Amino acid sequence: MSWLTDHVFAIREAATNNLKKLVEKFGRDWAQNTVLPKVIQLARDQNYLYRMTCLFAINVCDRKTNQSNSSLFVFRLWLNHVNKISPNE
Repeated sequence: MSWLTDHVFAIREAATNNLKKLVEKFGRDWAQNTVLPKVIQLARDQNYLYRMTCLFAINVCDRKTNQSNSSLFVFRLWLNHVNKISPNE
């Protein structure tokens, strides 16, 4: 999971693709209980790149778990944090 916060985009992208493979292997329940709580923590990070990685990871996990409500989930996540996030300086 630490790869999701690497400074290099290619590493974060590879980590997201690895998450996709892990979700395929271990399933929806594992993803919801293990991966998503850690990914959602990225939504609170001050670095906008990590917040974007959170969205990418949620999107990938959503596709692999056949969830159809990721847009609503991401929108709610965004609404909850939009006023709490400070811009990068």
